[in-house]
This record gives sequence, C-alpha cells and structure tokens, in this order.
Amino acid sequence: MNNNKTDDKSDKNWEKIKHSYASASTFPVKMMLHNGLIRHIGKQNKIPMTHLQINPTNNCNRNCTFCSFSNRDKELELSHRKIINIMKKAKKCGCESLTITGGGEPLMHKKINEIISDIHDMGIEMGLVTNGDMFRKLNTDAMNLLTWCRISVSDYGPFDNGYIENIKKAVKRGPNVD
Repeated sequence: MNNNKTDDKSDKNWEKIKHSYASASTFPVKMMLHNGLIRHIGKQNKIPMTHLQINPTNNCNRNCTFCSFSNRDKELELSHRKIINIMKKAKKCGCESLTITGGGEPLMHKKINEIISDIHDMGIEMGLVTNGDMFRKLNTDAMNLLTWCRISVSDYGPFDNGYIENIKKAVKRGPNVD
C-alpha cells in the first residue's frame, strides 16, 4: 500500500465517482466498476444492457413552461402489466437497475407502489426521479425499496413550506434511500 497523500486523495475521489448516480460523463466510469462487465464485453464483443430508464406515465401535476415534454400526450400511460413485461424481458437481457423517470411525474401512475414492489422482487435496483409534490402517494414500503431518489426542482414554484415538509417527511420515511 502506498502512503502517498496524492494516492489517498485519488482513492477518495474514486470512491465518490464509484458511488455517483450520474448517468452521463465523458468516460463511462460506472461501466469500468461493474463486476464482470469488462470481461463480458471482451468475450461477447458487445455491451449488455445493465440499466434501463422507464417513463410510466406522461401525466404530470405541473405545467412547467420549460418542460421538454410540454407537447406530450398527457393521457399516455404504460399499464402495470406492460411495465412488468418490459422489465422481465430487460432482466433476461442483463438489466440490473432501473431509473423510474418520466415525460410526466412518475408518482402520478395509479399503480406506482405495485410497480416498484414487483420490480424489486425481480432483483432489480431502482432509482426515482420526481418533482417531489406527490410523495404522499408513495407508500413507505415502496419508498424503502428504492436505492435512490432525485427531486428535480427549479425556480418555477410553488415551493412553500408544505412542499418542503412533504420532502422532509419522505426523507424520514426512507432513511436508507440515497
């Protein structure tokens, strides 16, 4: 083991990168840290699908002026059955993790708790991207099946005390969710 301070600092930075949930970078560090992935790429000469993003619904409780999905059909929603079928096929292809995101607010899906539970039962880790308004719809069991949650906000309101309190309550209900 090298006791050089530069190496120690590099190790700490590497640990930060290793546990990052960023989906894009100039170099796919996550791929390099994935157990067996490089070996698989070498043997198969292809990169397997290990992560998937799914948009369960286009419905949203906000109407943000900057939304890149503002012209979407807000009635479109994948059924619970369709999502589970997609994830079963993805699992067979090597999928190990999922980001539940949206062209809308994922927590608006009427079966979001069942979806999270069923996907977890497949052995797939999950993260959730939400605007934070609808945490009350996510039950505590489903909340605690998530690996991480990102709350996307901007200066477009309203962000009153009720909004902040909802987020604080969600954090308390999911103490192990990053």
